[in-house]
Amino acid sequence: MRRTVIPIVLLVAAVAAGVLAFLTGTADDAAEGTTTPAAATPVLSPRRVPTWLAEPVGVARLVPALQDVVTQSPADTCLVVTNGDKVVYQHNQSLPVVPASNMKLVTGAIALDVLGPDFSYATKVVGAKPDGSGTVPGDLWLVGGGDPTLATAPYIDHFTTGSKVHTSLEALADTVAKSGVKSVTGRIVGDDSRYDTQRYPDAWPEDLRAQNQSGPISALSVNDGFTSWPAKQSPDADAPVATADPPGYAAQAPMAAS
Repeated sequence: MRRTVIPIVLLVAAVAAGVLAFLTGTADDAAEGTTTPAAATPVLSPRRVPTWLAEPVGVARLVPALQDVVTQSPADTCLVVTNGDKVVYQHNQSLPVVPASNMKLVTGAIALDVLGPDFSYATKVVGAKPDGSGTVPGDLWLVGGGDPTLATAPYIDHFTTGSKVHTSLEALADTVAKSGVKSVTGRIVGDDSRYDTQRYPDAWPEDLRAQNQSGPISALSVNDGFTSWPAKQSPDADAPVATADPPGYAAQAPMAAS
């Protein structure tokens, strides 16, 4: 009963204060010969209701809608909705589930926190200075920095959906050529020593690897580690073929791209 009386008293006080302010303003304006503009929010507007009084009403409307979403979702769905530190709704909040594509959100958040928003991956080309004819004596090293988007134009063009933002391997090859390099007496060597050599996490389902749904992990990877792929991406297309040697394949790709 007390919680009902308090809002009523506050509302009456707000109305009285509003009326008094309006009358006072009108009298002052009349004396000065000016006109007071209309209030942007009426005195009796719901926007003036205290937050602690309006919040339960909003929650009472939100919870049934969330329950409808859960009812139409798979049985192992988990959902937690919070407002600040307060839990508004929860369902299977402690149920462990496979994150699937939601893992991208966790990975992205951790990357921003650890690497920072201004971080950039760097793929380097390292070797001896070319001589007057543009020849590099010895080997030329392609050193991976972990860029997961390093790709050639044909690979990017085969995608029919999704973003085509990538790091162009052709542009990297052009940069090397513009620096004066015309030939290499040794090899082009791929270096992926920034990361370890485990290509697939042990916890991944076997079908991800068997069906080449994901290429091998490497600090130096071109075209997601795939050596061939369908002409156009489609559900009926053959699966791409993954390389067993990501840095070795990456080292050969600049020759084809240049």
